Amino acid sequence: MNAVEFTDIWEKYRLKFSVNGKAVWEELWALKEINFSVQKGEVFGVIGQNGAGKTTLLKLIAGMLMPDRGEVKVSGRVSTLMELGAGFNPEFTGKENIVINSRIYGISEGEVLEQKIAEIVAFSGLGKFINAPMKYYSQGMYARLAFGLAIYVDPDILLIDDVLAVGDEEAQRNCNKKIFELKGSGKTIIIVSHDMRMINKLCDRAILLDKGSIKKSGAASMVVPYYLDMVGDKNGIAVLESGGLRAVFNNGRLSFSCANDFITKGEGGYFSFFDRSINNRVPSFNLTWQIKSVLSDRIIAEGVSYDGAFSQVWQLRLEDNCLEWLVETKGRSPKDPNLNFALPSQFNKWVTLSENGSFPAFIYKIKWQELGQNNFPEGVLGVISDPPNGGLPALIFEAPGEDSMLKVFNSGFDEDSRVVQAGALENGSIRMNIRVFASHDDFNVFMGKKKESFFLKQEEERQRVLAEEQRERQRVLAEEQRERQRVLAESNITSGALTLFVDGGTKSLKILTKKGELTKGRGLFSVFFTQKKWFYPHDGTWQLERVSSAELKLTIDYQPLNLKMFWNVTASVKDELDFKIEMEIGDGAVIVNQDLILEFSDSFISWQTENEEGAFAAGRYVNDVAPIRLKDSKTNRIILRSRADNPCRLFFGLIPGLKKHIISIFKRRINELEFSTVNFSSIIAKGDQAFRPGKYTVFEGKIGFGEEIKLEKTDTSAGNISLKRGQLELIFDQGKARLFFKNKELTSGLSMFSSLRSSGFWLDSYQAVWDICSKKGDKITVHGHWPNIPVSQKWQLELSDKNTINWKINMDIFGELDLDLAQVNIMLSPGYKSWEVPGVNSGRFLDEYTDNYDILPFRFWYGPAGPEGMEVRGSLPGVSFKSLLDNEGFRKIIENSDYIYGARLIQYQKSKFNALTLDSRLFFEGLIQINE
Repeated sequence: MNAVEFTDIWEKYRLKFSVNGKAVWEELWALKEINFSVQKGEVFGVIGQNGAGKTTLLKLIAGMLMPDRGEVKVSGRVSTLMELGAGFNPEFTGKENIVINSRIYGISEGEVLEQKIAEIVAFSGLGKFINAPMKYYSQGMYARLAFGLAIYVDPDILLIDDVLAVGDEEAQRNCNKKIFELKGSGKTIIIVSHDMRMINKLCDRAILLDKGSIKKSGAASMVVPYYLDMVGDKNGIAVLESGGLRAVFNNGRLSFSCANDFITKGEGGYFSFFDRSINNRVPSFNLTWQIKSVLSDRIIAEGVSYDGAFSQVWQLRLEDNCLEWLVETKGRSPKDPNLNFALPSQFNKWVTLSENGSFPAFIYKIKWQELGQNNFPEGVLGVISDPPNGGLPALIFEAPGEDSMLKVFNSGFDEDSRVVQAGALENGSIRMNIRVFASHDDFNVFMGKKKESFFLKQEEERQRVLAEEQRERQRVLAEEQRERQRVLAESNITSGALTLFVDGGTKSLKILTKKGELTKGRGLFSVFFTQKKWFYPHDGTWQLERVSSAELKLTIDYQPLNLKMFWNVTASVKDELDFKIEMEIGDGAVIVNQDLILEFSDSFISWQTENEEGAFAAGRYVNDVAPIRLKDSKTNRIILRSRADNPCRLFFGLIPGLKKHIISIFKRRINELEFSTVNFSSIIAKGDQAFRPGKYTVFEGKIGFGEEIKLEKTDTSAGNISLKRGQLELIFDQGKARLFFKNKELTSGLSMFSSLRSSGFWLDSYQAVWDICSKKGDKITVHGHWPNIPVSQKWQLELSDKNTINWKINMDIFGELDLDLAQVNIMLSPGYKSWEVPGVNSGRFLDEYTDNYDILPFRFWYGPAGPEGMEVRGSLPGVSFKSLLDNEGFRKIIENSDYIYGARLIQYQKSKFNALTLDSRLFFEGLIQINE
């Protein structure tokens, strides 16, 4: 049902003009042939420029005027809000004016009027000012009171004539909110306003009046843009039309529609940049514009800034379904320029060539929300409106140019629009193309072709990149191969089938044959101990010099330590390489220990020295180290033997007589890497515990390779000496002393020996290098130097009677030493079955031997040393072991050895040490007695 209906309405005014002092009357048609209707409950907008007839139309509805022609039908009580303060007496208070105006609407005094007054006062927020004369009111107070009166008299139809723009922002916000409430309650509202944003937000439909006639009617979202196209300097307005597309340039704004559906919203399309001179952004519609050229498919317009320092030229070209938009700037270079294209919020989905998504809800009032979607392959973005937002054409935005980019925003919810932005000024210009598709099928076909082309380009680019990468890899590999060959040629020395390669990259020396590398891990290297830590080859700076085709010289400079290491490797005999290692030591550098180490692959499965041999597999791992126990660790030569299916031998040895060394062999595990190691350790003698400034040869030896390498057996008796008295016999053999009684050996394994633990490592006396000092009657004196630690021991072994041995040990510590345990041990035959600490405890041995001796030994007694000693008995003559000292810090231990020796073990262990000096001192003295 219609609340208002105009049928062929004409309205004219008779105006008086004064021309040359004479009165001239002229009739002016304010409205001509006006036909429209407003339904009950509808919010209806009337827009147009000043003088278009808007207020006249409202006065006809309000009954203030009668039409000259036609019929006006109004259904319901009408309340008008047309002129600010109209109907108010400024001398009266606000309340008095409410009472007077209420009578006009038929509201008499009483409870109803008092209730209405209370509602009006509450809405207007005037408080105590309701009782003040209105001549003291501000415009905002006038507006709130007038609007409150107009709505609270409960009209059926509310007429508002451009008064909501008057007053403060809060007043406008409250009035707008109330209009929405009235709309929801079924009231009919007709609004005249120049605020197009308000018309868009409040009105369902609108009409556009121009010179008294209706130029456009329909949905407000369609009529408002049409009106905006008309407003402005006519010198800056031009229109392009093609098919159903219509592009309007209006003084720096772009309006775009398809089949009368506006694609743009609000400000439409415009250029924006940051002006440093005013420290603010400047939109293109702030410039002064002039249309330069209008063709059937093209508009050229120029805008100039207020000071003439900046200008821009727009070229708009409309062809088929595409609008091409080019902006070129001149003069002062703009900062952060961009093109902005505002769309209705009905566009709710976006599509690129690689992904798609939905626009989120609006979250800001004014501030723009960047959607974070900045990946637009080929500079292409599609936007569509799906049901229930359908009806608008689908669009594709293109930002041509490699440096161009697109961004997408939600505006504030006041503007209620999506914004597509093109940036990246290229040669002083920005481009944006907008393609319009009335059919979503056509949109999908076009995007499909774009995607196909894009993915084809991507694949071509991928193939090109792969081919380029392959060519680059091949080039790099070829270059690396050439470099390897050059480095190999410069960094290796070959003798027959044997090659030593100096790998500067990994800082290692590798031993190679034609069948591959023989070394593993760190290869061949030397380490030394100083400043309480070990230093490795990678700790120094390497410099390689090829002296000749048969000689290499490697210098390793340990600059912070003020020392250098020199390796000289020469090839003199086929399949052999000679090496010499020298140390040049500067002032302040003190070297305590030095080792030469060879780490090699598991292709070698066994080893051989002059007098013994064995397999690497015989070692049992303890904490990732599997030591191989040697009977003679004083050898300086070893052969490594490979598997039978690939027979070869590697010789590694030192020149005898240069220095004293001991050899150790073990297997190691580091993460997943397993390899075997031969280690030559230098023996430190008192007085030689530190190199002095100068140059020294520390190792000199040979590496050989072949199938027929052999070692001749040597006489090892030089380090042995024996004592015999009656049925008792003692044989000293390089750090261990064997006991015999009546030609039966009582000891086993390591026999009589001493042990030291330093920094968590055990070093036994058989690992030291021993010299026989003297033999006088039934007494011998021997002197041993330990490897890697500054310790020596002097033993005196004496057969004091036919069944007693006196064992005396002096220990010399001549350098810094972390010593936490020291032991004096006798390892005895497993034929001994029982043990006793006289007067304290006794028991029997178990015939079990652990493979984890360091952690879980089979221990039967552990207690203070005391004066009583220890005894063992069995099928062999009994043995007692007793200390002759005060035993301070010593403890007695009776246990089984590990599974390798399978022996009984009685020992004195010391774990408390006073301050160690450099002087020799008595460490232990005890008696060993044989009981038949």
